[in-house]
Amino acid sequence: ELMLDVARRCYRVPAIRTDASFCPPLFALLGATPSAVLRFGDCCSGRARLLILALHELGIRAYQITLYHRAGHTQHCLVEACLDNRRIIVDPTYGVFYEGPNGEPVSLKALQRGIAPRYVPLLDDRVCGYPANDYFDFDFRLSKTANWTKSPVRNFAYTLLHKMTD
Repeated sequence: ELMLDVARRCYRVPAIRTDASFCPPLFALLGATPSAVLRFGDCCSGRARLLILALHELGIRAYQITLYHRAGHTQHCLVEACLDNRRIIVDPTYGVFYEGPNGEPVSLKALQRGIAPRYVPLLDDRVCGYPANDYFDFDFRLSKTANWTKSPVRNFAYTLLHKMTD
């Protein structure tokens, strides 16, 4: 319940802008800082990073998941939280968490096996959930953890930052 409450709070962050700035501008491709996301909102990856950071502060392990469109390109980010012996997937941008057909939590591995998740709203709010359009035509079998190889620049930045922080 604590994890879902934190996810609700991340969902409620106002979306003043969809691409908050990262300071310094040289690192803009890495995305917004958590404080920028809180001030300005952000796209799905910024909200996912904010939720992951908040959960880590509470001692809950969490990771970013990258969803792919049926056309094969990266499309959207989610968060998988690890609670005891179960994993829960949350979308802090659209205010839902994922369940299986019998109401059980869904994990990244379950998505990769092709389970069709059910979207459960985080709030009693008609706004929670995915709009009915092609953008959300995900191929869950292609889901992966965070996509640092989305572009050559991100791949280079990851390699550089990984070496600097090792």
